Amino acid sequence: MADYDGKAMTRLMRGGEIVSDDIVAKGMEAAANDLETEVKYALEADAQWQEANASFDERLPGILREQSPDVAELFAKRKDAAAKLQAARESVKLPRLEVKPALPRVFTGSIGGVETPAYDYDWTWSSTNGSVSLADVTARRSSGAMGVDLYCSGRGGSGTVDVAAAVGFYFRPSTENGILRIHTAPGFVMDLDTYSALGTSRASAWIGLYVGEYEVGGNGFTSAPVNTKTTLGSLDTWWSGGSRDRSTSGYAMNAQFDVDNAHWYAIWVWCGGKAHAGGDGIFSNTGAFTDLDVTVPSMTWTLY
Repeated sequence: MADYDGKAMTRLMRGGEIVSDDIVAKGMEAAANDLETEVKYALEADAQWQEANASFDERLPGILREQSPDVAELFAKRKDAAAKLQAARESVKLPRLEVKPALPRVFTGSIGGVETPAYDYDWTWSSTNGSVSLADVTARRSSGAMGVDLYCSGRGGSGTVDVAAAVGFYFRPSTENGILRIHTAPGFVMDLDTYSALGTSRASAWIGLYVGEYEVGGNGFTSAPVNTKTTLGSLDTWWSGGSRDRSTSGYAMNAQFDVDNAHWYAIWVWCGGKAHAGGDGIFSNTGAFTDLDVTVPSMTWTLY
């Protein structure tokens, strides 16, 4: 008797031969456009803030030196202290995440399956604006691992970087229509740090589910019935810096949506992050780090 092949069985139950990466990537342009829009609005808000405070930032050093030399000296020391802490943080890396592997299998009742690496697809996206020191984003379908490693230092002026990564699988229902429920519990390690002294620094990370719907027959992407992003951590500092660490071996997420056999679906776990430094000045220091490692050991689907 042949050995049971859970991977082949779950693939058969969710539509058989998968659609090519090129078609899926074309569909993910819609997700990239949404992310670009978010970046555009954030950059506009930052520009308005900087314009509103430009006069104050230019006049403050002279006023302090003339009227409060002791305060000016204090601010200069705070800037130096923040810069030293920021320099030390540059060499820090996230600890390796250990997540227990899952086994692919089919279960009875409602039709369902458990998908495990290697997944069918991976995808990354990034947007950099201004001075960015590090913008590293990875997604590996072979292991279900995704990584975000971002750093903006204000030494080179204002800078912002936004990234996203995803791993996913192909699904086409075997019935004419139904309701599909997706459940997954990725593990992650996150480290956010900002180093502010009278300057804006921001760091954030998120995770979620994304589903792209495509017409059978090659007509392409039609909609995104699921598009969720949950903030895992966020820092927005000015007077002084901040730090946020978080980790878990299983972060539960689920989604439910209508499906039909005239469409196929690319089902993704995705994550991302942002780092922003407003730029250093005479008394100001800015710097932001966003590190996030995510591992997706399995994704469970149930067709009702």
